[in-house]
Amino acid sequence: MVRTHLPEAPRLSPAFDDFSRKTRNALTGVPKIPYHPNYLAEITSVIQFGAARPLEAHVGVQVQGASGVLHECDVPVLTTDEAELSRSAGVAPKTKGCAPAIECKFYTSSLKLDLARSFQGLGADLGEKVRPTFVSNGSSTTIKRYLSHKKRDWEHDVIPGNTQVDGLRSKIREAFKVYLSRADPTFSI
Repeated sequence: MVRTHLPEAPRLSPAFDDFSRKTRNALTGVPKIPYHPNYLAEITSVIQFGAARPLEAHVGVQVQGASGVLHECDVPVLTTDEAELSRSAGVAPKTKGCAPAIECKFYTSSLKLDLARSFQGLGADLGEKVRPTFVSNGSSTTIKRYLSHKKRDWEHDVIPGNTQVDGLRSKIREAFKVYLSRADPTFSI
């Protein structure tokens, strides 16, 4: 079950807007809740799988990596425990409560290798359990080669109607399966 509340969702990319629009049309809204403005944005979706604690999807949130450094994460999906702790204590959520995390790049110009290098650093600090995924509306053979070599999840040319949207959905599903293997092993998606 997914409940969504996106009154004025920011435009991250056409692919994200497409996902958001489809989700809103089929689902009921979630009421706004208080949050710490520097760290935890309004909940955009609450995701429930079986007996596992619900997850919260957010947009544009700072998360604390293993190094203690804050990183902006475009679309982190947090456990409700981590999100509630962040809101009540006014601190950034830690990545141990994050699965998955999606880094969105919407560019009208060509993608530069620095974007992939920054993502590699982000992924290393967030950790493998988070399964960070690099998503862009464009493509770059250099970035594909670099991220593949670093064994990072990526999806390029994510535009509504492209088959790459299905690839992104598959990567998100895999991240949820990893989460559920710990949170509710009896539930399968």
